[in-house]
Amino acid sequence: MRLDPKDTDAHTGHGWDLYALGRHADAVSAFDKAVRLDPKRADAQSGRGWALYRLDRHADAVSAFDKAVRLDPKRADAQSGRGWALYRLDRQVDAVSAFDKAVRLDPKDIDAHKGRGWALYRLGRRGDAIAALDEAARLKREYAADTAR
Repeated sequence: MRLDPKDTDAHTGHGWDLYALGRHADAVSAFDKAVRLDPKRADAQSGRGWALYRLDRHADAVSAFDKAVRLDPKRADAQSGRGWALYRLDRQVDAVSAFDKAVRLDPKDIDAHKGRGWALYRLGRRGDAIAALDEAARLKREYAADTAR
């Protein structure tokens, strides 16, 4: 596919398409092009973070998510992704903090509640972990019921 080399939206969208297809290395390249064109694209930085996360490049993912959050502090997806990358780096206290921010920004973010629960579990905070995982399960049931209507 030929993209306008100066169209940041096209490169960002292409990055998300490649990500959805599981072509994570190619997605990183597309997001890199978008970020080179417009370094203030928080959505491209977040996408870059998710693609790096899927490539098990967790430290690089944290860096991309950090940039996304600095550009747009209200990006719940970037906070959640940051939490998951920190979780994989075994930085559970930092992961819980990122998941907490994601949940404050988007209380219905199922993955943020789930990640928070797993990080709390690893910290030995079983009661808090169960509550977070229960909330994730409740939200999942609610989402399923809403989409079935």
